[in-house]
Amino acid sequence: MNTYMLVNLIEEAHSIFDELSIFEVIDLDRDAATTKVSQLYKTDNIEMIRRYLDIVDDIKALI
Repeated sequence: MNTYMLVNLIEEAHSIFDELSIFEVIDLDRDAATTKVSQLYKTDNIEMIRRYLDIVDDIKALI
């Protein structure tokens, strides 16, 4: 595992939704994670949610 890359991805995810822990969505499928993020942040900004979940997918691939 590339620890440096993992830390950078986590920091990038937190720069999008700073209070949301990746652990709140990492075990969810994409649809469920999209719904959870949308509800927690009361946002319909699908592009921002997609970008966040893409990073979460990258994190999943590393761990």
